[in-house]
Amino acid sequence: MIDNSQILSNMGNMLSFFFPLWPVVLLMGLGWRRRMLLGLVFGWVLMLGLWVITLFGSVRLTSFLLPEPWNTILFFATGAVLFAFLIVRSIAGRQVRV
Repeated sequence: MIDNSQILSNMGNMLSFFFPLWPVVLLMGLGWRRRMLLGLVFGWVLMLGLWVITLFGSVRLTSFLLPEPWNTILFFATGAVLFAFLIVRSIAGRQVRV
């Protein structure tokens, strides 16, 4: 019988190949014409979920686009910038126009 830790480990090993592709996934969000920022945030949150799953894997693949730890640092910095833009846009949208 397979326990949950073994399933998470196997999923983490399989999905660890896809995390280095986060810049490509974010670029796909640019295709959302009217809601481009939401598309970028959606792609980032999707890749964050993938990153959390890969933490349970035992295999650490090297990034082929950006070297580690820069890959992870840039991923979280990009997320901080995206959420900052989202907050600023929501605050600016609430202002009363005269």
